[in-house]
Amino acid sequence: MIRTQLTTGRLTQLRAGVFLSTDAWPDTPAGQHLVRAHAEQVANPDAVISHESAAVAWGLPSPGFDHWHDLRVSLTRPGRTSHRSRSSTATWHSGDLPIASVTRDPDGYAVTSVARTAVDLAVGRALPESLVVLDAAGRLLCASFTGGRPRRADYSNPRFVKAARESLVTAARPRDLTRLRGTLDLVEPCRESPAESLTA
Repeated sequence: MIRTQLTTGRLTQLRAGVFLSTDAWPDTPAGQHLVRAHAEQVANPDAVISHESAAVAWGLPSPGFDHWHDLRVSLTRPGRTSHRSRSSTATWHSGDLPIASVTRDPDGYAVTSVARTAVDLAVGRALPESLVVLDAAGRLLCASFTGGRPRRADYSNPRFVKAARESLVTAARPRDLTRLRGTLDLVEPCRESPAESLTA
């Protein structure tokens, strides 16, 4: 039955044992990326969409020329030790994921929070590149403080800016915080584009 539907094009295989109705395959590269990430979660129920794939989910900009959705899907399995590995379909991370660092996307799948996603992606990048991601995350956090209807002035509101920076600090693992402390102090949600962050 499944073989027949694959042959006729009614089903698309996303990974071993996970299929999707071809009619439900998204039109956009970002949507396709997230569907592939969800397929990994179907096969690995404890997995959380993270890093580049979480950036796709949140709409965070990439500091380089490549789009996040062009990369292999990324997920994290909760664990005490941190490491990274690759399978044929995904990049896998392992590490501590406190409850506050995980939320749900609109389809109900687990994804790292905006703050945790930004911190994960900023670690190991040069200052201007990290600010591209962190500033954008700061904007999303400021918008969330207003109930989702921000005014331009809200991104410069000292109270909101401080709260956004504190959210990023709280989301960082201790070893990452040591590496990012100076960078997090430079986060400015009022920067409206990656170009502004890169030239800050």
